[in-house]
Amino acid sequence: MSVSNLITEQTYDGTGSQPDFAVAFDLIDNSVIVVTLIDELTVDTSTKSGFAETLQTLTTHYTLDATPATLVQMLINPTTDQKLRVERVSPLTQPTDLQSGVDGEEATETQLDKITHALQELDARIDAEEAETGATAATNAVAADWLTATAYAETQLVVQGGTLYRCVTAHTSNVFDTDFNSSGYWEVLVGIQGATGGQGDPGTPGAAGATGATGATGLTGGAGADGIFAAIASEGEAQAGVDNTKGMSPLRVADAIAAQVDEAAIAQNVIDIAAIETAATVLASRVLILEQQVQQATGKFAGQQVLLNSQAVAVPLIGLLNGGVLDIGAGLWREESGTNFAKVIMYVRRITDSEERFSSWDLIMQYVNGAWLIARDGTDQLDASLTFDGVTLSVATDGSGRGQVSYISDTMAGADHDDASVITWLGQEISK
Repeated sequence: MSVSNLITEQTYDGTGSQPDFAVAFDLIDNSVIVVTLIDELTVDTSTKSGFAETLQTLTTHYTLDATPATLVQMLINPTTDQKLRVERVSPLTQPTDLQSGVDGEEATETQLDKITHALQELDARIDAEEAETGATAATNAVAADWLTATAYAETQLVVQGGTLYRCVTAHTSNVFDTDFNSSGYWEVLVGIQGATGGQGDPGTPGAAGATGATGATGLTGGAGADGIFAAIASEGEAQAGVDNTKGMSPLRVADAIAAQVDEAAIAQNVIDIAAIETAATVLASRVLILEQQVQQATGKFAGQQVLLNSQAVAVPLIGLLNGGVLDIGAGLWREESGTNFAKVIMYVRRITDSEERFSSWDLIMQYVNGAWLIARDGTDQLDASLTFDGVTLSVATDGSGRGQVSYISDTMAGADHDDASVITWLGQEISK
């Protein structure tokens, strides 16, 4: 073997996806291979590269493909911020003992090769030491702040705006932006690490993979239950309403209703009902006005109210509504400022679908010692055999001299019969 390859080391850029790196130098055995991982994000001027270096261990960090090796195979791929240095470092010892008279030409040649290797490596180390010593002297082993109008030597380090730069061409500084961007006098080594950026948008989904093989056919399921309908009815069948074997969709239901119902008559009925309601409202308003006029002119008052059945909680007698708004003047109440005595004739009619009651009785209201009192003066029933009316009245005084009459009622047999149950009153104030 002879030695013609002068390479003793090779530094590679990490890509994040490349695991294998070539052994570029001559090699006799694998024990002289040294692998170093360089972190270019951390500056360390004490190392050979000027960055933080970590010695890699065989089997822990990498493997070799053969003996002698041709590839260093990393177990974790170096990233784009890392470099990998593969170098040969031969021991400065010679263990072979050559004896006189023995044919040892091959062993001698091997040892000469090793000596040549060691000399190559020593020469490379001397060059590296000289380069590092020169750079250290030029930069004083410390990266100073960049200054204008200053002479900078090649490989000298400076700090500008929190970022470390290395001089690639000797020059006298002018404006940093011009020196860096236009002239290319500086290269960036590492800047201050910024805050972690926000999460990026999700990438575009990849193409769909190939369709997998069709699985085996499953077992045939049992027969399902018979459906309710064999088909949906037609418009004519829905309108005729005689087929009991076909289903009805929402549209067919609408067809059937339209065929059986006189929509025009319904619409006219709605109009008629609205007219009746309007007339009733007008009539109620006129009655209220008349009641108020009678009350104001003569001191008399009157009112009427639907009587609720099975009413255990007292309900105030407030009379009719005037245009949908409660008209207090129609209610059964008195104020002591107008009178302290009144007599009221009450008519009570209660009807359910199985029972009917009717009675007429006199009510006396009197204001005594700051409170209103009421009592029945007498009760008349046309048929004494009928059940008593079952209505009890009470009066509450609000402290200002106003007394509001309320009622409670018992529960009659049967269901209420619309609005046929009413209580009507006619009253006369007696002046003080």
